[in-house]
Amino acid sequence: MRPSPARKNKKRADPCHAGGLAPPGPPFPRQCAPRCACRNPECFMPADQALLQDQPPFCNHLGLRILSAQPDRVEGEMRAAAQLINTNGTLHGGAIMAMADHLGGMGAQMNIGPTERTTTVESKTNFFRAIPAGDLVQGVSVLLHGGRQTMVWQTTLTRSDGKMAAMVTQTQIVLRDPKF
Repeated sequence: MRPSPARKNKKRADPCHAGGLAPPGPPFPRQCAPRCACRNPECFMPADQALLQDQPPFCNHLGLRILSAQPDRVEGEMRAAAQLINTNGTLHGGAIMAMADHLGGMGAQMNIGPTERTTTVESKTNFFRAIPAGDLVQGVSVLLHGGRQTMVWQTTLTRSDGKMAAMVTQTQIVLRDPKF
């Protein structure tokens, strides 16, 4: 097997800014996708804007609201509403995991091409504290690994008193030209 030739740290062409060059670094958003490499929210493609505005019905049921979204960080909040409370009077663990899954999945969707999709293939949750009924939960999902085939996202969920309630680490796989 021949060794691969050394790569030069070239700047990538930025299709969003006339003649501009994207900064060196990881290829996010992906070079093959028609996305701006500058990561400026104003440069999101219309599909990215739709991700922010058109949440799935399940997220509406949860009351999940997206506060900000960039290719390497997504922030959202959710009220621990009555329909999400368990028998202990606290937010159900499934609702916590669903919030984290959606934030990480949304971030993954912002890093793929127009004919690609993602889905969660692994998720691990650590619960640290209960979230009382009525509390406002803040979620921040950050990209830990962004590869061509998989992405790993870590979501921290915090109660309104600033204490961490849970941490979720999930792996998203990239599906190319999926047949659903």
